[in-house]
Amino acid sequence: TGPLAVPFFLAQSAVAVLLFESVNYLEHYGLERRELQPGQFEPVQPQHSWDSPARVTNHVLFKLERHADHHAHAGKRYQTLQAYDSSPQLPAGYATMILLAFFPPLWRAVMHPRLLAHRRQQVGQTFRHGPTPEPAAVFEAKETEPSPKADTQPSCRHRAAGA
Repeated sequence: TGPLAVPFFLAQSAVAVLLFESVNYLEHYGLERRELQPGQFEPVQPQHSWDSPARVTNHVLFKLERHADHHAHAGKRYQTLQAYDSSPQLPAGYATMILLAFFPPLWRAVMHPRLLAHRRQQVGQTFRHGPTPEPAAVFEAKETEPSPKADTQPSCRHRAAGA
Protein backbone atom coordinates (compact mmCIF):
# COMPACT_ATOMS: atom_id res chain seq x y z
CA THR A 1 0.00 0.00 0.00
CA GLY A 2 0.96 3.66 -0.29
CA PRO A 3 2.95 4.45 2.87
CA LEU A 4 4.76 1.09 2.79
CA ALA A 5 5.90 1.73 -0.79
CA VAL A 6 7.54 5.09 -0.01
CA PRO A 7 10.88 3.62 1.20
CA PHE A 8 11.07 1.40 -1.89
CA PHE A 9 10.29 4.36 -4.15
CA LEU A 10 12.98 6.46 -2.44
CA ALA A 11 15.54 3.63 -2.68
CA GLN A 12 14.75 3.08 -6.37
CA SER A 13 15.03 6.84 -6.99
CA ALA A 14 18.43 6.97 -5.25
CA VAL A 15 19.72 4.06 -7.35
CA ALA A 16 18.40 5.68 -10.55
CA VAL A 17 20.11 9.00 -9.78
CA LEU A 18 23.34 7.23 -8.81
CA LEU A 19 23.40 5.25 -12.06
CA PHE A 20 22.50 8.28 -14.17
CA GLU A 21 25.25 10.43 -12.64
CA SER A 22 27.77 7.56 -12.82
CA VAL A 23 27.15 7.15 -16.54
CA ASN A 24 27.38 10.91 -17.05
CA TYR A 25 30.70 10.92 -15.15
CA LEU A 26 32.29 8.13 -17.16
CA GLU A 27 31.04 9.44 -20.52
CA HIS A 28 32.73 12.82 -20.02
CA TYR A 29 35.58 12.11 -17.61
CA GLY A 30 38.47 14.53 -18.12
CA LEU A 31 37.40 15.73 -21.56
CA GLU A 32 37.30 19.47 -22.08
CA ARG A 33 36.40 21.74 -24.95
CA ARG A 34 38.86 24.39 -26.10
CA GLU A 35 38.01 27.89 -24.86
CA LEU A 36 37.96 30.18 -27.91
CA GLN A 37 37.31 33.36 -25.95
CA PRO A 38 36.50 33.91 -22.28
CA GLY A 39 33.24 32.03 -21.71
CA GLN A 40 32.96 30.81 -25.33
CA PHE A 41 33.95 27.22 -26.12
CA GLU A 42 34.39 25.27 -29.33
CA PRO A 43 31.35 23.32 -30.56
CA VAL A 44 30.84 19.85 -29.11
CA GLN A 45 32.61 17.23 -31.21
CA PRO A 46 33.05 13.42 -30.99
CA GLN A 47 36.36 13.80 -29.09
CA HIS A 48 34.46 15.40 -26.18
CA SER A 49 32.94 12.15 -24.91
CA TRP A 50 34.07 8.59 -24.36
CA ASP A 51 32.73 5.74 -26.50
CA SER A 52 32.67 2.09 -25.48
CA PRO A 53 33.18 -0.73 -27.96
CA ALA A 54 31.47 -3.32 -25.72
CA ARG A 55 28.81 -5.28 -27.60
CA VAL A 56 26.77 -6.24 -24.53
CA THR A 57 26.53 -2.59 -23.50
CA ASN A 58 25.61 -1.73 -27.08
CA HIS A 59 22.70 -4.16 -27.18
CA VAL A 60 21.40 -3.81 -23.61
CA LEU A 61 21.59 0.00 -23.40
CA PHE A 62 20.37 0.80 -26.93
CA LYS A 63 23.71 2.17 -28.15
CA LEU A 64 24.11 4.47 -25.17
CA GLU A 65 27.86 3.95 -25.38
CA ARG A 66 27.87 5.64 -28.81
CA HIS A 67 27.86 8.87 -26.88
CA ALA A 68 30.29 10.73 -29.17
CA ASP A 69 27.90 10.43 -32.13
CA HIS A 70 25.09 11.69 -29.91
CA HIS A 71 27.22 14.75 -29.11
CA ALA A 72 28.07 15.36 -32.75
CA HIS A 73 24.48 14.79 -33.97
CA ALA A 74 22.11 15.33 -31.04
CA GLY A 75 18.96 14.73 -33.08
CA LYS A 76 20.08 11.41 -34.55
CA ARG A 77 17.93 8.36 -33.73
CA TYR A 78 19.64 5.96 -31.33
CA GLN A 79 19.37 3.06 -33.79
CA THR A 80 21.67 4.87 -36.22
CA LEU A 81 24.35 6.09 -33.79
CA GLN A 82 27.85 5.18 -34.97
CA ALA A 83 31.19 4.67 -33.23
CA TYR A 84 33.90 7.23 -33.97
CA ASP A 85 37.57 6.34 -34.24
CA SER A 86 38.40 9.94 -33.26
CA SER A 87 36.62 9.69 -29.91
CA PRO A 88 38.44 8.31 -26.89
CA GLN A 89 37.49 4.71 -26.06
CA LEU A 90 36.59 3.30 -22.67
CA PRO A 91 38.47 0.08 -21.91
CA ALA A 92 35.32 -1.87 -20.98
CA GLY A 93 31.53 -1.75 -21.01
CA TYR A 94 29.42 0.55 -18.87
CA ALA A 95 28.73 -1.97 -16.09
CA THR A 96 32.46 -2.54 -15.52
CA MET A 97 33.25 1.17 -15.79
CA ILE A 98 30.50 2.16 -13.34
CA LEU A 99 31.86 -0.30 -10.76
CA LEU A 100 35.39 0.94 -11.39
CA ALA A 101 34.27 4.56 -10.88
CA PHE A 102 33.25 3.73 -7.30
CA PHE A 103 36.91 3.03 -6.50
CA PRO A 104 38.78 6.23 -7.40
CA PRO A 105 42.36 4.85 -7.12
CA LEU A 106 41.49 2.01 -9.51
CA TRP A 107 39.56 4.39 -11.78
CA ARG A 108 42.54 6.75 -12.05
CA ALA A 109 44.96 3.86 -12.63
CA VAL A 110 42.88 2.68 -15.58
CA MET A 111 41.66 6.00 -16.98
CA HIS A 112 44.54 8.46 -16.53
CA PRO A 113 46.85 6.76 -19.07
CA ARG A 114 44.03 6.80 -21.63
CA LEU A 115 43.12 10.38 -20.78
CA LEU A 116 46.74 11.52 -21.08
CA ALA A 117 47.12 9.74 -24.44
CA HIS A 118 44.01 11.54 -25.69
CA ARG A 119 45.15 14.88 -24.28
CA ARG A 120 48.54 14.61 -26.00
CA GLN A 121 46.64 14.71 -29.30
CA GLN A 122 44.93 18.00 -28.32
CA VAL A 123 47.79 20.27 -29.37
CA GLY A 124 47.62 23.76 -27.87
CA GLN A 125 44.80 22.85 -25.48
CA THR A 126 44.96 24.19 -21.93
CA PHE A 127 43.40 21.75 -19.49
CA ARG A 128 41.64 23.13 -16.44
CA HIS A 129 41.04 19.86 -14.58
CA GLY A 130 42.73 16.52 -14.03
CA PRO A 131 46.10 15.24 -15.20
CA THR A 132 47.96 17.36 -17.72
CA PRO A 133 50.42 15.93 -20.23
CA GLU A 134 53.95 17.19 -19.94
CA PRO A 135 55.09 19.49 -22.74
CA ALA A 136 56.24 17.50 -25.78
CA ALA A 137 59.87 18.60 -25.41
CA VAL A 138 60.02 17.36 -21.81
CA PHE A 139 58.27 14.11 -22.73
CA GLU A 140 60.64 13.48 -25.66
CA ALA A 141 63.69 14.31 -23.52
CA LYS A 142 62.61 11.73 -20.95
CA GLU A 143 62.22 9.15 -23.70
CA THR A 144 65.71 9.77 -25.12
CA GLU A 145 67.70 10.66 -21.98
CA PRO A 146 66.74 8.48 -19.03
CA SER A 147 67.43 10.08 -15.70
CA PRO A 148 68.26 8.25 -12.46
CA LYS A 149 64.74 8.97 -11.19
CA ALA A 150 62.95 8.12 -14.46
CA ASP A 151 61.26 5.05 -13.02
CA THR A 152 59.84 6.95 -10.03
CA GLN A 153 58.59 10.08 -11.79
CA PRO A 154 55.01 10.07 -13.11
CA SER A 155 54.37 10.91 -16.76
CA CYS A 156 51.87 13.59 -15.82
CA ARG A 157 51.53 16.39 -13.38
CA HIS A 158 48.46 17.39 -11.43
CA ARG A 159 47.53 21.05 -11.31
CA ALA A 160 47.55 22.59 -7.87
CA ALA A 161 44.15 23.55 -6.53
CA GLY A 162 43.18 27.00 -7.79
CA ALA A 163 45.80 26.97 -10.55
